[in-house]
Amino acid sequence: MTRENVALTYELNNVRIAVPGSLNNRSEQAQWIIDGSITVRGTR
Repeated sequence: MTRENVALTYELNNVRIAVPGSLNNRSEQAQWIIDGSITVRGTR
């Protein structure tokens, strides 16, 4: 990704991520659901 106009696109379908609700109580979790695409671009 060191050249101009370079992009990586990730297609995600129904990805579930369990995120701790707090550092003190890891049994409580929030659930994030990602459905779509993420694009990462590089520039100089």
